[in-house]
Amino acid sequence: VGCCSVSAQNASVRNLGESKYEMAMGELAMVIDAGKGGKILSFKHGELESISQLTMRETFGSTFWTSPQKEWNWPPVQEYDKMPYAVEERDGALVMTSLVSERLKFQIRKEFAMDEAGNAFVITYSIVNRGDMPRKVAPWEITRVLNEGGLIFFDAPVEGITPVNLMDFSSKYGAAWYLSDEAAENRKINADGKGWLAYKNDKFLLIKTFED
Repeated sequence: VGCCSVSAQNASVRNLGESKYEMAMGELAMVIDAGKGGKILSFKHGELESISQLTMRETFGSTFWTSPQKEWNWPPVQEYDKMPYAVEERDGALVMTSLVSERLKFQIRKEFAMDEAGNAFVITYSIVNRGDMPRKVAPWEITRVLNEGGLIFFDAPVEGITPVNLMDFSSKYGAAWYLSDEAAENRKINADGKGWLAYKNDKFLLIKTFED
């Protein structure tokens, strides 16, 4: 989820009350709210925040759903995204487990750990099938970032982004670039990314990497 050049020291897990937990290590700090779907509410390097702090629904935090969305449409599945998760502390790690979705029969488990040698938080998501039939499903992490002046970029040809011309992407250095803005409409684009997704705001660079 994040790797920065920090000194691995003073790694700690704190219960902040009201279902919130803080994990800190060097200059990195992360706050997770078990009472609100096990969301990551904050991810900081020093005083630089990467996660949206808006308070409206579906505008803040980093969360985890199942894919494809057509199985549950909208709004997000309450058991995954809004309802409380059970919390267990194991050897400096936090394990949060959702209720079982009555409709989909899946249960989400999130394990938050610290890798002091690698100066990184390690998050492991699991989708557990609690039904009595085999199912096909994919993982989907959604991270809401700060909007003001943020730059989003990823490895995909602009001409392959759909719907075409919905958002004003530019192409340079083999990547698709987008300067965040606001519009009075819902906009969602699709692209065939090649293993990473990046977001820059002020002095903070957040990079997600994944298997292509």
